[in-house]
Order: sequence, then C-alpha cells, then structure tokens
Amino acid sequence: MNARVGIENAEFFSFHGYYPEERKSGHVFLVTAWVELGYSNKKDQVLSNTVNYENIFRISKEEMEIPRILLETVASDILIRLKTEFPEIRNGFVRIQKQAPQLGGKVESSFVEMTL
Repeated sequence: MNARVGIENAEFFSFHGYYPEERKSGHVFLVTAWVELGYSNKKDQVLSNTVNYENIFRISKEEMEIPRILLETVASDILIRLKTEFPEIRNGFVRIQKQAPQLGGKVESSFVEMTL
C-alpha cells in the first residue's frame, strides 16, 4: 500500500519574483505539497511510521521565507529537503500559486508544479 500525506493551500506572504518590485513588495502565495510513501497498515499508531504533515508545512514555510527569483527554485528546494529529511519518500509533489498576479488582466492565480 501507498500513503499520501500533505498540506493543501497553505498561505504565505513571500517576496519571490522575477522583477525587483515583486521581491520588494511581496505577494500572497498558496502551497500544496504531498509525499507518497509505503504503508504497511500497522495498527500501532506510531507517528514515526509515516511523514508528519507538520514537517511538510515547516519545510514549505522555511523555504517560502527565502526570497527567490523563480518559483521553480522554491518548489525544487522544498522537494529536495523533503527527500533529504525523509528518504523513505517514494514520490512527491509541490504546487506554488501566486494569487492575483499582475499580468495586465484579471487572473486568479499563476502556478508552478513540480514532482519528485
């Protein structure tokens, strides 16, 4: 069996962007991230037998706090840290959405997705 553990639409105010004004003023971003790992249906209810989604949030938060030019870099760094801290992970996914990007028209969000 496989188990998928994650967070959905965690909201962060961060300073990412290609343009200097984006990195200066900041923006609202939503992060969805999950990992997949083997699960043996143990009845022992021990948290160490899985990946605690609090850790997924913590890693996402720490990476979102570091200003970067490309969201691809942020997504990649989140996945790398998840895999490094939890080598038992088989697959992973990160989606970072920028809410209401200024593109010259009404756009709900832009996004980057990355998989492991």
